[in-house]
Amino acid sequence: MPCKFSIIIAIRNEEDNIPSLIASLTKLNYSTSNYEIIFVDDNSTDSSYKLISGLIMKYPNYKIIKTESHALLHGKKAALSTGIAGASFPYILTTDADCIIGSNWLKVYSDKFNEGFDILFGIAPFVLERFYVNHVAAFENFRNSLLSFTLADCGLPYNAFGRNFGFKKDIFIKLNGYSEINKTLSGDDDLFLLLAAKYNYKIGTVKSKDAFVFSSTKKTFKQFLLQRSRHTKTSAIYPLRIKTILAFWHILNIILTGSILFVPFSNYFLIPFCSKMLIDFATTIISQRKYGYRFNLLAIIPLQISYEVLIIVHFISSKITKDKW
Repeated sequence: MPCKFSIIIAIRNEEDNIPSLIASLTKLNYSTSNYEIIFVDDNSTDSSYKLISGLIMKYPNYKIIKTESHALLHGKKAALSTGIAGASFPYILTTDADCIIGSNWLKVYSDKFNEGFDILFGIAPFVLERFYVNHVAAFENFRNSLLSFTLADCGLPYNAFGRNFGFKKDIFIKLNGYSEINKTLSGDDDLFLLLAAKYNYKIGTVKSKDAFVFSSTKKTFKQFLLQRSRHTKTSAIYPLRIKTILAFWHILNIILTGSILFVPFSNYFLIPFCSKMLIDFATTIISQRKYGYRFNLLAIIPLQISYEVLIIVHFISSKITKDKW
């Protein structure tokens, strides 16, 4: 039996992305009686609200509302909470304004939810473009996705992508929404996932290419670093077990990559560095298409090195920058 979905999309100054988003949503291969789309405008200062209102007039299952004020919540969590409160259907899917949705997205999620899952998260690649920041961000997304889905398959789900995320509305209510995870602006996806895992709800992954949700990267390094800083700040309040696993993994990889700096003292330091690079190269070649990517072969090693360096940069940045929604 097909599930009935309420798709919630938080909007803030997204006028440039709205037309392509709605164009992809109108191509959803699913009965319109089984889903609704709720845009939640969070005090946009551009023409987002007016633009959406005009574009959705001919779609009776689309609507746009304004964010309600919340005493405890702010930013995106407040907007999403407003949308979820007004949702008519028992299954919630969230995505972002800068995304392109596959036509079979709802069908794939319906099939997975019918297997008995309470929460699901899917793959959310970045569209590869011809500028450097894009490839750096895309490679980070690939490596983080690989780690996230691998640990989820091992029974340790810890990270999800809010632009490709689904859950039962009644579970959201039972967990008091985002009220217990409101210490940071972000975390509507991974912190909610961890909260659900804490109470032993059944969590699954959606890996079908038909359910990929593509989006664009930031255009400048400053924007990219601010975005990653916000996400890294959220990871600081992960459960100790998850933080320990991630810290061990990243420190090990940083040490292996950094061993190249000690080659002037001994050529033996080439062994850990070259071994890691070869393993990473092979892993990327084998796994990249599963996560929506196809990187240039010559770029993989430089991108891997920059990924390890940026782990340190993001950590430092998360300590000195302020969040902004």
